[in-house]
Amino acid sequence: MERTVQERRLALKVGLFAIIGILIVAYMSIRVGEIPLRERRNRITVYAQFDSVAGLDEKADVRMAGVVIGRVTRIFLQNGKAMVEVSVERSAGLRTDAKARISTLSMVGGNYLEFKPVSSTAPLAQDGTIFKGELRPGFPELAASTTNLMGKLSLVADDIKAVSESLKNVIGTEKGQKQLDAMLDKLDRAVSGISDMVEQNRQNLDEAVAALKQFAQTLREVTPRIVEKVEKITDRADNLVSGSKSEIQDAIHSLRSATRKLDEVLSNVESITRDIKSGKGTIGKLVTQDTVHKELSQTLKEFGDTLNSAKKLIGGFERIHTFLGYRGEYLTETSEYKNYVTLKIQPGKKKYFLLEVSNSPYGTERTYERYKETQTSIEEGGLVRLVKTKKSTSERTTEKKPLFTLQYARRFGPVTLRGGITESEGGVGADLGLMGDRLTFSLDAWDFSNTRYEAHLKFNTKYQVYSVFFLDLGVDDLLNEERRSFYAGLGVLFSEEDLKYIIGSMPMPSW
Repeated sequence: MERTVQERRLALKVGLFAIIGILIVAYMSIRVGEIPLRERRNRITVYAQFDSVAGLDEKADVRMAGVVIGRVTRIFLQNGKAMVEVSVERSAGLRTDAKARISTLSMVGGNYLEFKPVSSTAPLAQDGTIFKGELRPGFPELAASTTNLMGKLSLVADDIKAVSESLKNVIGTEKGQKQLDAMLDKLDRAVSGISDMVEQNRQNLDEAVAALKQFAQTLREVTPRIVEKVEKITDRADNLVSGSKSEIQDAIHSLRSATRKLDEVLSNVESITRDIKSGKGTIGKLVTQDTVHKELSQTLKEFGDTLNSAKKLIGGFERIHTFLGYRGEYLTETSEYKNYVTLKIQPGKKKYFLLEVSNSPYGTERTYERYKETQTSIEEGGLVRLVKTKKSTSERTTEKKPLFTLQYARRFGPVTLRGGITESEGGVGADLGLMGDRLTFSLDAWDFSNTRYEAHLKFNTKYQVYSVFFLDLGVDDLLNEERRSFYAGLGVLFSEEDLKYIIGSMPMPSW
């Protein structure tokens, strides 16, 4: 079909616009993927060895004192250990005794590798320097610490129970409570009396303190004379003891009376203990029913269940990866471009959900039935009669609307099978990944219910040039000769880490 000059000019403008867009995307890919267009003499490559690098991805930031000094370029296994290859700015002054560890910017995520300086005298790190990584406390260690804390809280609960058991040996029945109230009342009156006495005799006490100070001074002066008379006092001690036998006997009698009263008090305490153990009184019921211990144990169990649920939820979020991309395909048959915006959500290594919005150069064909009513005059027997007739016509129109793709994909070895909605029609697809998924062959089929054309069949070859940058080649609409077209395209696919880096690299306006 011959194209007009205006159509050719429009196609040329669209082509130039697409080329400019592709150049912009390529430049962004070079910045994100760090394509070595020139020799990077101001960087060194070092390695950090860890037992585990869970949560750290390639292209993650490398920081020192909170400042970004490089990026993670590769993560691989070596002798059962995780090796992290890092590209670091030489001007950062990284030294060989620095400590490497994995840190997190927030609870949501954003893990990065951090170097912590130790000294300023160690040699500077060179290409190939290997650092020993430090383990950070993760969720298992936190769970273990929490379990230990729960065990200690259980011991505290046991101690509380033991204290309650001890209280049963002190306070018990109603009689014991009355005795305790009487004792407290006497003690309160005694303390009040002592307080009043001290208040009333404050001046006398001050004078007594002054006298004691004077007495101490006098004692220091007469001490030598007291020492001289010690021997005389000792000689008279025997006479003093022999003359005071009656007073000593009275003291022994008073001591026996006090012992009998102490036995009575101990008997009362024993009675109180028996009443508490039998569950009598308020304290007896509180201790024997074991309510406090049961409620504390139940609370600790619920706390542990909550921690386990939080661990599963956080682990589920950490496994979800999101990719956002764009690709454009130039169709040789129509000399037009077909554009795709892609969102890929990957909850696991072997499955993902694919959402795409695209346009079609052909559009979607729709058939509309139109009806036209006409009136005809017919004369019969001298009478004129109007006859109405309806005539229907079919009209086909083409509508260009956005097309939507929503598929679920499952991987089986190198083969991935897809199914769902393809460009607003039911469809299926399959992918074959080779060379570590750098080279992928795909076959898609959809629109099986079209009565005018055969099902839409598309063959695609994708080659990942570098990091997020890839090329597309293939044949579109294989089964329909009038629409069959070769195409070539260019696209990018960014991960969430790439998007974080791009947003972080954008200059912020100063107000």
